[in-house]
Amino acid sequence: MVAVENFEEHYRRLVDEVFFRFTPSRITLGCLRGLAATIARAKDKSWLPFLAESSNWGRKPPIEIRVKLYANIIEHLRDQYNYRNVAVCKDTLAIWKWLKEMFGLDYRNVKCNCNNSLPGSP
Repeated sequence: MVAVENFEEHYRRLVDEVFFRFTPSRITLGCLRGLAATIARAKDKSWLPFLAESSNWGRKPPIEIRVKLYANIIEHLRDQYNYRNVAVCKDTLAIWKWLKEMFGLDYRNVKCNCNNSLPGSP
């Protein structure tokens, strides 16, 4: 996910389009991130200013942005579709702490799409 202008509307519309066609068995959310190798090899680095925070998963948007992105979708999924099978992939323990406080999501108990047999990665 990327915090483009009017991202709330755009991502909610995307969710609505998906649910118009089918109900996913699981939804995994994630934000733009830049691994060191990706950054080093990128010819166009205009996207780097969006990645202000360093983590074990590479550079990421600031936590305040990621919280807004994730909350927008999780709330929409719950309010409009009563949908709760959501995970977040390759994010920090600080995000997972927030997800647990706000939505009851615990990385030890959710599955990510990148590996069906393992819990979502902190």
